[in-house]
Amino acid sequence: MLARLDNVPESEIYGIDADVTLKATDSLSFNLNTLGIHSEVKKYTGIDQFSRSIDFSGSQIPSTPKWLVSGSTFYSAELASWNLSGVLNARYQKRSSTILQGGTPVVCFDNSVFDIPGFAVVNGSVGITSPDGTLSFSVFGRNLLDRYYFQSIVTNASTIVRYAGEPRTFGLTATKKF
Repeated sequence: MLARLDNVPESEIYGIDADVTLKATDSLSFNLNTLGIHSEVKKYTGIDQFSRSIDFSGSQIPSTPKWLVSGSTFYSAELASWNLSGVLNARYQKRSSTILQGGTPVVCFDNSVFDIPGFAVVNGSVGITSPDGTLSFSVFGRNLLDRYYFQSIVTNASTIVRYAGEPRTFGLTATKKF
């Protein structure tokens, strides 16, 4: 297992990105984005945290999920000459790993503990902007479904640390342009 920043001399990364936007009406539109990534270490022998030499050839490059999918809905309308707008978006990330895997598992645990399971996050906001665009107010919510997910997983010998994503969060914003 290699869980640190290192130079990998021979690797391959390629993918496909597709974006589709549908404008249903003047006020309503939908957007869908998909990203597929293939990443592979072609040739690399390095050392792990125990100074063991390991061949990482064939491993997936850390933190490169195979698929990312996101979608958004946008709505805007006029309300007493103010511009009302709303956004709802969702993102799904397929399982990925935060380490290069190769050789024998790390002492005390299996390398699969470094896998980040797939997760979905839904965010939204509603706002209103003055007719001249100088004043705006909005309400937002992040992780509306309150999903528990990991952004990253790291280790230092026998300790594993998992960095969780933000919990459900709500907020208000006010903006004044001068």
